[in-house]
Amino acid sequence: MAKKFSRYTLIGLLNTAVHWIVFALVVSLGFSQAIANGLGFLTAVTGSYLLNSKITFNKAPNKKGYSYFVIGMGSISVLIGALGDYLEWPGLVTLVVFSFTSLLLGFGWSKWVVFK
Repeated sequence: MAKKFSRYTLIGLLNTAVHWIVFALVVSLGFSQAIANGLGFLTAVTGSYLLNSKITFNKAPNKKGYSYFVIGMGSISVLIGALGDYLEWPGLVTLVVFSFTSLLLGFGWSKWVVFK
């Protein structure tokens, strides 16, 4: 399990960079953190799903798994973004909270639901 978690983490770092860049761009255009976090997530999710299916979990990608991945992780993304708006967090705090939360919950969600 440690090997899978390491791979998941490395892929997550790459996708986190993509997510953060999109988040910063969308917020700089005047949109809310909830919208920015959702769009940042959606931009990074496809690459994350495809890389994790092949590299981390050695499974063929499929529509059902992709749907579960997007729904589960997207829900966390929007909820953390909305929490950031509600609590008036700086964007960086929202990104850090989401990134940490999605790493931990996302690995479990991926291992036991998406790629089981």
